[in-house]
Amino acid sequence: MWVFAAGAAQTGKALMSTVSVIEAQRPEFRTILFVTDFSVAANGALEWLKVLARQLRSSIVLTRFRQIKGRRPATGLPVQFEATDQRLQALRHELRQTTGSAVSVASFEVRHEMPSPSTAFEAQLRSIINDQNIGLIVLGTKAPQGLKRLARGSFAEGIFRHSDIPVMVVGPRAASLTPPPAFSKVVFATDFELESIQALPVASAFASRLGASLTLLTVNQMSEHFPGLIFWVPELLTGKKDDDKESVDRLRHLADRFALPDAGLVGLKGNPVKRISAYVNQQSVSALVLGIRIAEYEDAVAMHIPTLAGNLISRVSCPVLTFRGKYQSHGYQARPISGF
Repeated sequence: MWVFAAGAAQTGKALMSTVSVIEAQRPEFRTILFVTDFSVAANGALEWLKVLARQLRSSIVLTRFRQIKGRRPATGLPVQFEATDQRLQALRHELRQTTGSAVSVASFEVRHEMPSPSTAFEAQLRSIINDQNIGLIVLGTKAPQGLKRLARGSFAEGIFRHSDIPVMVVGPRAASLTPPPAFSKVVFATDFELESIQALPVASAFASRLGASLTLLTVNQMSEHFPGLIFWVPELLTGKKDDDKESVDRLRHLADRFALPDAGLVGLKGNPVKRISAYVNQQSVSALVLGIRIAEYEDAVAMHIPTLAGNLISRVSCPVLTFRGKYQSHGYQARPISGF
């Protein structure tokens, strides 16, 4: 939750003490996996991939995904296909010419089962990551909302909630920028929860590799509607207006703990989705970085009901880099989760 309750200061101390048990994960982005179905959304992500690969000097691995209806028996094995697929080979040649990177084609595809992914989905993704030593996944999405999302789910959401490496998702607004600009400004948005904080080393490493600036951003959630009136009670009783000093102080503490003296610090208040997307779009941010929570409910729910990350992907005019850490908070105690 993007909320500062009455005990925010105490909560912040508990969370920051937990940071010490997090193993700093500063990934190498030497090999990028590009997942495509040759759709308009995938083609939009392709243009960002070209810029990214040139700046990172990364090699590229291509694979395709296929969306199938209904469940199939979960074999846990990758689905092999003919690597000489003409479209993939044409794309391989194009990327070699435009990026100067080494480009290869994976020998198996990812299948997305509707309405929700099976355990085989995780196995397929894990096989590609391990076999090709992938450090980053890039894909495009239409960011379906409303009835379309309820009916079909979100393939991108399925990917970044099942991957233990960073995933860059290019939404429709970002895909509309032609040509995409160079990566020069990276923003890490956090609510100070453990799942979010684990993505900070990823944001730092990403900005460093790109030679980009890094800004830490948080939103003090103040609801615009009646249910959030409780957050205005202190101001009503004391006459003291809420400011962003506490938010910036907490960001400074976070930056100090991760040795980021040059990071920008921005504290906002209001609706998180609206304020983050407005800031990112107005400041011409190149990439937004988010820590992804491990949903404690069925994947079908996570994929079919809009999430904070999903809403931001559909609203911002830059790619969103997501990272699912290895720990989740239970009473602000770090605990390893099952998975990769």
